[in-house]
Formats: sequence, C-alpha cells, structure tokens
Amino acid sequence: MRRKLWLLAVPVTLSLFLALSLYFDSDQLRRILLPFFAVRAHNLSRLECPYLNSTRYGNLKAIDEGSSIEYFFALDLRQCLALLPTLLGSILEAMRFLGPERCALSIVEGFSPDGTYDILTAIKQNLEEVGASYHFQASRIDTSKGDRIQKLADLRNMALKPLIDQPDRVTETTTILFLNDVAIFARGINGDSFFEIPPDGNWDSAWKLFGHAEETRGRFSRTLPFQAFSCWNGAVTFAARLLTKEGLRFRRADRGRDKCEQGEPQLCCKDMWFHGLGKIAVIPTVNLGYSVEKGKMIKEAKGFVSDHVAKQHHADDMFEWAVQPPARVKRMPTWDHQFRKAWNQSLLRRKK
Repeated sequence: MRRKLWLLAVPVTLSLFLALSLYFDSDQLRRILLPFFAVRAHNLSRLECPYLNSTRYGNLKAIDEGSSIEYFFALDLRQCLALLPTLLGSILEAMRFLGPERCALSIVEGFSPDGTYDILTAIKQNLEEVGASYHFQASRIDTSKGDRIQKLADLRNMALKPLIDQPDRVTETTTILFLNDVAIFARGINGDSFFEIPPDGNWDSAWKLFGHAEETRGRFSRTLPFQAFSCWNGAVTFAARLLTKEGLRFRRADRGRDKCEQGEPQLCCKDMWFHGLGKIAVIPTVNLGYSVEKGKMIKEAKGFVSDHVAKQHHADDMFEWAVQPPARVKRMPTWDHQFRKAWNQSLLRRKK
C-alpha cells in the first residue's frame, strides 16, 4: 500500500513555455519537441522543482525485464497547448526514473484547434525512442452537448482501453495514473462533504475543511494521507486489476434508479466500495494547478512534496483503514437540496 501512496507524491515537474498557434509545420514541431525530451533544459524558463529523491522512491523502479506494463499513464486532453510542455515533460521525467520500457502513455484528444493535436501526434516517435509505449487517439465526442457524464465516462474508458486490450501485459502490481484535472465533490470517510456548502451555494467555508471529522482534519493539517469515501483530484493512481479482474468501468448514474446525478469518478469510487475495494486515500502533500502560473502559486503557498516529506517519517503515512463505508452519505442534487441517503441505494437496485 505504501508503494501506491508514495507514487502519488513523485515530485517530477519540468516546465517549458510554448507560444500558442493554430497549427505547426514540421520545422516548428522539431524545434518545439526537442526541449520536451531533454532531461534538463537549463536555458529554458520552467517551474523550478527540487530534484527527485531517488532514495525515497527507489523501490518504484521496475526491476523485472519482462514485457509487462508496470505504469500506465492515462489522460483525456482538450485544448491545453500551453500546459503540454509542463505536463509531458513531467510524465517523461517520471518515465525515465521508473523505467520507460515498463511505462505506457495513453492520450485521448478532442476538439483542440490550438495545436494540441499536432503536438500529441508528433511525440510518438520521441516516446518510442526512449522505450515507452504510446497510444494516441483523437475523439469527436463533444461533452458540451447531450449527456455530458456519459460522454466523459466514455472518454475515460477510451483512454484505458489500450491497457484493457493487453491483459497479458498487466500484472498484480500494474498501476494506472490518471492525470487529467477533474472538478468533483469529494466525500470524507464519514460520508460528509470536505467542507460545508450552504443552500445559496457559496464556498466561504472552503478553507474550513473536515469540520465534522477531527481525526481526518488532524492528518490533513500534518499533510498525512487519510481515507475518503469518494475523492478524485487531478492526479489519481489505482491498481489496474480493478479493471482487468473486477471489471470496473467509468459510467453515468442509472436513469430512473438514482435521482441524484453524480460524476463518473464519484460513481467509480462507489463501485469500488461495492466490490469491497474501499481503500481510497487522499495524499495532501501533493498539490496541483491548472496552469504553469497557478502551479507556481500553489507551490509557493503549499510547498513541494519534498518540503513536507523531509519533515515526516515513513511510518506516519500508515493509518487504520475503515473496512465498511459510512451508512449514509451526503447528496447534493442542488445547493438548496442537500440530504443523506444510503451510500449503496442505487447500486442495490442496479444489482437487482
């Protein structure tokens, strides 16, 4: 378990600045891609991060020289050209450390007129040259029209499909890293939201986290891992066997059975609990931004992973897991309509 928790905290970020354009010719792509695949490009502006602690994370390196995939990076991306240098640079640096031949990157892209598609298409050769597997597909799914949650679930499943289609390369320890940013309500292990939101929908209490969960609040204040009923925050890792052996997939709520709409990540967490796999933890040493600028701001405000773990002992990461989920969890169809219901109500109906 510790291996999985530490993986979330790998502090590898390489930030490069990239000018926006509607398209790129071959010479432009060559000039742009070169910095992506340099281990350290000191002449380029970037988010300055501490070097990776190879001692702390050494046990994450792949040792077996077989053909299995040990780390599978999955992303759904749309119109994010300005973020690509930071994102791809970080992933590549992580792959170099973990062992690129045991890593795979799967990206689903859609509706990106800013040049995102061009870059994601062009990096295939570079990634394969360093030894990593790369799966890229463009999607015409438009999440702004129709059933948004179902379409988001479809996009997530598309990103995971290359791994699901290669069960012979999946081991008991294969780890999936889903890295696209997601905005969703989290639920503490007591079934409550992380902070109170009144009927008018204001977030004035966003800084008063875990008001009804003293133990969780204490661990969060010390940036120690804690258990949650449901949480999905930008960067998530989970065991590939949840897909290959348990058959979990992202989905939308069942129409007519669950009157409270939920996002596909929250439903995935509920399905994990339903299958007896509720060891879901939040790693507060990790903090992410939606852009290079916001990334700098959050690092200045909250610090880097290495800042926190240098003051901690590995044993502090451990905690006692709650085996059973909370009997009732808070639901919010709208801000002014909040109530608690059995956590598995719709799942029991679905099973029937």
